[in-house]
Parts: sequence; C-alpha cells; structure tokens
Amino acid sequence: MKLLSSFAFIVSMLIAGASNAQQLWQGTTYGMTPDEVAAVVTGVVKPQKLSTLGTGATELLTLPELELVGKKFAVHFYFKGDRLDQVTISLSATNENYGATSVIFDSLKDALNVRYGAGSERPEQRGLMRVKQATWQSDRTNITLITMTVQDAPAILNLVYQVRIASIADKL
Repeated sequence: MKLLSSFAFIVSMLIAGASNAQQLWQGTTYGMTPDEVAAVVTGVVKPQKLSTLGTGATELLTLPELELVGKKFAVHFYFKGDRLDQVTISLSATNENYGATSVIFDSLKDALNVRYGAGSERPEQRGLMRVKQATWQSDRTNITLITMTVQDAPAILNLVYQVRIASIADKL
C-alpha cells in the first residue's frame, strides 16, 4: 500500500509539473519543441538565415510579422537542443533612430506595466552608446525590453522572454 501511495504521489507531481510549464510568450512554454511551438503560434516559419545567440541557442522558427503599438515586429524563437529557450521580439524597421525607438520603447513599457505590473527601469545610459532598458518578472519568466544605439547608427529594439535568471537562482 505504501508503494502505491508513493507511486500516486510521484505521478501527481509529474502531472503538476507538466501543467505548470514555464510560460514565455503567447502560449509558448520553455522547453517546447519546434513542432509544439508551430502548433501554438499561427504563421511561424523557418527563418531564411539561422542565427545563434551567445548562449548557444539557435533561431529555428520565426513569426515574420507582428504588430505592436502601431509598429511591425518579428518574433524569433530560439532553441537549445530542439527545446525552446528564448523568445525575442524585434522591431522590423532597421533604420529607426534612437529617438524614434525610445518613443516605441516607452509605449511598450506602458503596455508591459499593465500586463505584468510595474517593472524596474535602469537609468538611461547616454554617451557614445545610448541604452534604455526595463525588466519584469512573471513567475519564473524574465522579460527584458531594451533599445540601444552606438553613435548615430540605427537603433535596435528588442523584447526578450527567457528563464535565465530563474535558472541561475535554482543554483543558489
């Protein structure tokens, strides 16, 4: 009887763990396979060119167009060992200056504050490199919004969903 109770407990813990998979973006969860992501996110395709992050995660799927705050973005799904590791939403326009991306940043930050509560924003870095960054925590998901430029180069703007900090915390 004790063995049966132990087995029931283990099964219930596995089911609870599976039902609490760590949410990333719009129904995707950390550890999904590319096929599972494609089943959840309509319109994803394989990217024309693979890109790899410094963490070793590789972009295997992309959603070429998503409209947020009146602007076009692309969604990039990065995998490690065929398991979803990070979702990055990037401003599609590659010729925006820092002033323009800063306005978009503020609009996205307001929307993210409504969705996740007040985030923490770092003081704006000015000088040769200009950077604005804000972060939120939703359960174990880290959400980072960042825009940056160097000198007068076009600025980038990314919104990143990952579990990096939670994974580090597990080791403490």
